[in-house]
Amino acid sequence: MSNYNYANPYQAPSQFGYQQRQLRLASRPKRFAGALIDNFALLFSFLPGVALFIGGPLAAGPQSSPEAVIPFLISGFALMFIGVLVVLAIQTYLLATSSQSIGKYLLKMQVIDFNTHQRSPFVQCCLLRSIVGVFLLSQVPFYGIVDACFIFREDYRCLHDLIGNSIVVDLDA
Repeated sequence: MSNYNYANPYQAPSQFGYQQRQLRLASRPKRFAGALIDNFALLFSFLPGVALFIGGPLAAGPQSSPEAVIPFLISGFALMFIGVLVVLAIQTYLLATSSQSIGKYLLKMQVIDFNTHQRSPFVQCCLLRSIVGVFLLSQVPFYGIVDACFIFREDYRCLHDLIGNSIVVDLDA
């Protein structure tokens, strides 16, 4: 665990001797676990649709006509699409309201602005960090590996954190 401190040295002292809470960066294993939870949530959103897509034609049997199988295929595909949309809607809602994904919410982490140490705004957290920094750039070969390797910096900031000018802090601190 790094002792990297993000307290603002230029901030004026507050009244009544109140100490600003010290931010503790989320550890690498905790961030990895959060990413796994996010990816498993997306994976599990596919499963009901995949079961219908594959299981329906299998249950119909090899002698069934193609017309009998088509509704299973269309329903399975639609269920996969709806499942992904639900998880993406939950992720977007959490990012917009609390700067947390499902994994970060469950593991008590939060994305905050690197400069202000406040909750990241929607544009910064969701659009820049998640859509541009994770989704769009993941289409570039080897980007995912390079992005993940950036976690070994002293400040634990991945490439998508640098794009979104954010850090991930541990709320259990």
